[in-house]
Amino acid sequence: MNFFGIQIGGSTPQAKSVEDIVGRDPRGWSLLSGHWPNQWVDSDDIFKVLSVEDTEEAYNNPVVKACVDEIATSISECPLEIGSYDKNKEWNPLDAHPALDLLAEPNPFMSQNELLHAWCMRMELSGISYIRKLRASSGVRGLLPYPTSWVTPKYQSKGMDLVESYRIKGEASPVPFNDLVVGQYMAPDKVWGGCAPTHAAGRDIALDVERENYIAEMLLNLKVAGLVIIGKSGINARNREQVKQDIDNAIGRGRRGNPLLIEGDAEVNMQNPLKDMDWPNYSSSTESRICMSYGVPQIIVGTRFGISKATYANYAEARKSFYRETLKPKWNTYGQMLTRGLLRSERVTGLQFRFRYDLMNEFQEDLNAKSTRIVGEYNAGIIPKRTAQLELGYDPDELEEIEEEEFQKAQERTPQLLAPEDEEDEDEDEEGTDENAEETDE
Repeated sequence: MNFFGIQIGGSTPQAKSVEDIVGRDPRGWSLLSGHWPNQWVDSDDIFKVLSVEDTEEAYNNPVVKACVDEIATSISECPLEIGSYDKNKEWNPLDAHPALDLLAEPNPFMSQNELLHAWCMRMELSGISYIRKLRASSGVRGLLPYPTSWVTPKYQSKGMDLVESYRIKGEASPVPFNDLVVGQYMAPDKVWGGCAPTHAAGRDIALDVERENYIAEMLLNLKVAGLVIIGKSGINARNREQVKQDIDNAIGRGRRGNPLLIEGDAEVNMQNPLKDMDWPNYSSSTESRICMSYGVPQIIVGTRFGISKATYANYAEARKSFYRETLKPKWNTYGQMLTRGLLRSERVTGLQFRFRYDLMNEFQEDLNAKSTRIVGEYNAGIIPKRTAQLELGYDPDELEEIEEEEFQKAQERTPQLLAPEDEEDEDEDEEGTDENAEETDE
């Protein structure tokens, strides 16, 4: 059994002396393991440089899968547009474009979300991902995401990192460079070839796997009694089986939790070996470092540490942080990759893909906080009424029309009453008219 790089188990010759062991293994671990130095297992046996196949296999780790799925699902759900920026840096999207139609129905088996999910998933795992452009005589008519391990770049010349074509698993002829939409996270030590979060988390993923293997082996092989009864005066062989039967009848399967009464001079010990296999700090450390590599808050994917600190408030804040700090740069990067692979490589200029994450709820200001802020600025005289109405999403012109209509309706519903002063003036005018009429008659 492998335990932290120490091979335990098997038969070996006995050492002649401690000095002999220490002399052969200056690190002294043979004293602990009881084995000869040539059976030592170095950490390099589990801490290795990950191949593409290794990164794809890492998807079987629950924490890795949760992080990768969270990223890929979020990326694929964001609205995607094609358009251009004008001279004032205003975004002008197109209502329709052949590339959008192609992504909407990439092939008979996938939707746009499924295509982008597969592409992003392999990017996060391997650092490089491919979409095959299925061509017809009239142009590109389909898109199909390939597993990264299926594709082998063919470089232009020996010693160069510039790719001219690809070898695809199961295909005899090489595929031209422009027939694949390629995305990659740049590696610091080479021009071509991705460096994924999985590479950074490789050691922690390996340790987490070894932890799971250790617990599984202990559960399968550890022989520990659940209940130990020590008879201080001894239990003779004739009574042992009867005692076992009595205890099983009292608290055996289906009767667990029943009280157990022991007579005589005896001591009862309850064994709990599983608690010694629960390493909260160790497992939380590896899970934390894996999540950190992918940029996913632990509370979102439900790790042990994340759940222990979970509340509705900090979950909402963690999700907002995840969208703004992790996903926003990725959306920008993926949009540029699609622009390069589906537009520029097909000689389409002046247009670009853009993920409209700014339209998503996680990027919107809280409505109550926004309203309070704008009303406060208006009351303080910082902004005019029209600006406040626009900020709150109202059309000032439409509001004026509504106010005018309401005013007219109110006027129609209100009776036209004369003021008292007006009535007195009118009476005086009538009296003056009567006097003038009398003088005329005379």
